[in-house]
Amino acid sequence: MGGSGGGGYAPRTEQQTESSIQSARRATESADYEAAVSERLQDLLAAYNGRDPDTINDRLEQVKEILADYLESSVTLRFGGSVSKHTYVDGISDVDCLCFLNPSKFPADSPQQLLQEFEGLLRQVIGKRADVERGALSIKLTYKDGPQLQILPALRTATGVRIPSAEEDAWSQVVYPQRFAQALTDLNQKLSGKVVPVIKLVKPAINNLDPKMKGYHIEVLAERIFQEYRGDLTAKAMVQHFFDRASDLVKTPIGDMTGQSLYVDDYLGHRNSAEREAIGRDLRNVAQRMKEADARHSVDDWLSSIDAG
Repeated sequence: MGGSGGGGYAPRTEQQTESSIQSARRATESADYEAAVSERLQDLLAAYNGRDPDTINDRLEQVKEILADYLESSVTLRFGGSVSKHTYVDGISDVDCLCFLNPSKFPADSPQQLLQEFEGLLRQVIGKRADVERGALSIKLTYKDGPQLQILPALRTATGVRIPSAEEDAWSQVVYPQRFAQALTDLNQKLSGKVVPVIKLVKPAINNLDPKMKGYHIEVLAERIFQEYRGDLTAKAMVQHFFDRASDLVKTPIGDMTGQSLYVDDYLGHRNSAEREAIGRDLRNVAQRMKEADARHSVDDWLSSIDAG
């Protein structure tokens, strides 16, 4: 008679069973943590995501029609809205429309004069429908039924476009903002509309850095960082990717497609300057705090890393 066959089932040991239970528990905790962070980020972006695009488009068309006699042209961006906790306007991604005003009707000597005159005009023609509020670089329209628009006035010159500078009462250098606006629009559409919300989430954390980064610089960094992005299209994953990559990219000057300057970040000096190194360290610290929060599964610590706790 032949011997008994081998290969019988070996029962799991108690240690193996406990290990499997622990692995399953860790996987569940990780999934719950990722979901909790994502839910909180979506809450922060409610002001952006909750905007009705059809209503916004209708409002923009109304504004352009009402201002027809004062405009040379306009560029509709449809990025606008802001994270509810942080309502400053600090770049292209915060603006709904660039209005290229007729210089013969707005002979402004300074950007603040232009903003004041544009504010006065909007109060006159739209004031019964919306509250009109002047900011450092744009005008905010808050309609009685809820929607908000950010309108950025611009003046054409012989060599480009002038827009107010957010830093001081001075014009920005000659710019061609529509070039970058189109590039950001195309990338945002390619990545399912996720890039602009990520920019809105990273700005609060970067706003705390010293030296501060300009809003346009942050947007150009994001546009470069996500050009070849192949990761998860979640706010959490993309925000972490931004800080991981930005800490290195910020050390090298980035050419400016708008013509505003040779580099979008020339205010930080040469490659590997002390200012660039300092910002790079700060960006790495944000990325590190995120990783530490991930290790602890701490939702509050992760959100605090971007000043969103």
